[in-house]
Amino acid sequence: MSSSETIGAIIPVYNYAEYIEEALESLERQTLKPDLVVVIDDGSTDHTADLVNRYSNISQLQIKLVQQSNQGIAIARNTGTSRSSSYATCLTQWPRRPTILHRMVAILCKLLHCLCRSFLVKRFVYGSRPFLADITE
Repeated sequence: MSSSETIGAIIPVYNYAEYIEEALESLERQTLKPDLVVVIDDGSTDHTADLVNRYSNISQLQIKLVQQSNQGIAIARNTGTSRSSSYATCLTQWPRRPTILHRMVAILCKLLHCLCRSFLVKRFVYGSRPFLADITE
């Protein structure tokens, strides 16, 4: 993995052959493309892994397939995050909106900007409701 990765997408799957190509195509259509896509195959018994391998050969995205025995969605997510060195990671099954990664990164950058203003910022407000309250206390 490259240290220059900034945006990652993790897709935990189990018997997802019917949908995996469409999920990967939706990542191709993102306005902000992920630097790395980690697909965690959690012990699928269908041909999900074959489809991911075939798609990764024709895709412009860097796709990494990790196969493991079936351990459940939580372990699959943890495996995915441990295999990514990205600055921001999107856990997703299927990012339908083409701007979702762009929006997520924009929100994260705003949040980090607020948090890094030398502890002078007491609250990050999303709309009119407090999102993080009293971060310095």
